[in-house]
Amino acid sequence: MIPDVLKTLDSGFIDLMNLRGASIGCRVAVVVGSNACGKSLLRRAIVQKLHYDEGLFVAHFSQEARSKGGLQRVFVYGSEDDESTGYLTISSLLKNFQQDRDKPWVTVCDEPEIGLSEESQIGLGGWLRDRMSNGMPNLLGMVVVTHSRHVVSALSQCDGFRLLDLDGKCNTAEEWLNRDIVSVSPQQLKDKGMARWHEFSGYFKRREDKNG
Repeated sequence: MIPDVLKTLDSGFIDLMNLRGASIGCRVAVVVGSNACGKSLLRRAIVQKLHYDEGLFVAHFSQEARSKGGLQRVFVYGSEDDESTGYLTISSLLKNFQQDRDKPWVTVCDEPEIGLSEESQIGLGGWLRDRMSNGMPNLLGMVVVTHSRHVVSALSQCDGFRLLDLDGKCNTAEEWLNRDIVSVSPQQLKDKGMARWHEFSGYFKRREDKNG
């Protein structure tokens, strides 16, 4: 599973050459999938590829960074000691898109719907969609990792939209929005997450041993 997730970077999911050059190609990439399916791993790989391989500035917002301590986290995301989760989510997004940058850039948003009600998720989806056509010529593209049906529905209306379902069940936004929902119990999710953690750890250890 893990190597297949990483291979998506070279399979046309994000066509960076077209992204740099014109309105063709993938400009809005949305990653979906059930919990513990590999979204976080792919998000890290995407950020590294965009930043190091392609030399683009990446405005990167993730739950991983949000959960860490330190002044940088407080400066970017704020503190839940004072404000609600939803308020902090929206504040960090607004700060990210406050103005266009001087050089070409890409934004990677990991679960931007955290803490938001369905009403707010609808507004968020439309707002993100509008960022791609709202006077930001240096914003080359957007990668969004999400569980929100409202965010997927809105972003699917963008030119250059592509969806990647890491569960491997859906090829289009329409298929994903209309898929059958299968219940997963808390214990099943915990077991799946633990199995995937061991899989990830083993994979990276093998890579470190090979490179070392």
